[in-house]
Amino acid sequence: MLNNKHTFKRLKSIRKLIAVGLTTILWALSAQAVCAQEPQFMNSDSLVWDTYFFDFMPTNGKHRLEYESQIEEIVEFITEYPDKLYLVTGHIDERGKELCLAKDLSLVRAIYIRNWIKSECKNDSITIVPIGLNCLSPYIKNATNEVEHEQNRRATIEIYNPHRYKGEAAVKVELAIYRALMPVLEYSKLDSFYHELHKLDMNQSKSGKYDQLAAKIRKEWKKLRK
Repeated sequence: MLNNKHTFKRLKSIRKLIAVGLTTILWALSAQAVCAQEPQFMNSDSLVWDTYFFDFMPTNGKHRLEYESQIEEIVEFITEYPDKLYLVTGHIDERGKELCLAKDLSLVRAIYIRNWIKSECKNDSITIVPIGLNCLSPYIKNATNEVEHEQNRRATIEIYNPHRYKGEAAVKVELAIYRALMPVLEYSKLDSFYHELHKLDMNQSKSGKYDQLAAKIRKEWKKLRK
């Protein structure tokens, strides 16, 4: 009887190990599928591509070499539609916000990818705005393991869509576009928008307040783009 109990316990332990192993394999396959994502070109108004270029290196914004070939497809699309407004948004995983960085790593990543694309496009009239969103728009909220963190540690290349981001992220997107398009003489207006954003942050305002500010900034930069 004791032997049977012992055998049963061993079988139970083996089943548990197999289950854990299968879960790990499925997570790995899932991550590989996401990281191998191809650019999504649905039509001339739709480009959204999440690129998992970055390792967890807080002082470094450099990409992984395996993604270089896909940038060629992005460049080809952008060159074909040069009149669109393109964004490169940089993101860090939640652990990045705990680091005392001298610079915004998410913005460093966005600028790095923007400059790379611009150098390949060879068309100075194309507008590509780099934006650092830090942890404001995670692919997976409340990530708990390295596979999930890796999916949040990314850059997104996209055609501007006013409905894609909400809350504080929406304000940061609109501010970055306004800053990229505006004449130097209008810096006072930009400062006033940053002041409004600071007040919303201090008051821990609801998302709707941020969205109202985002719409206000959007109205201003659209005058400059006409």
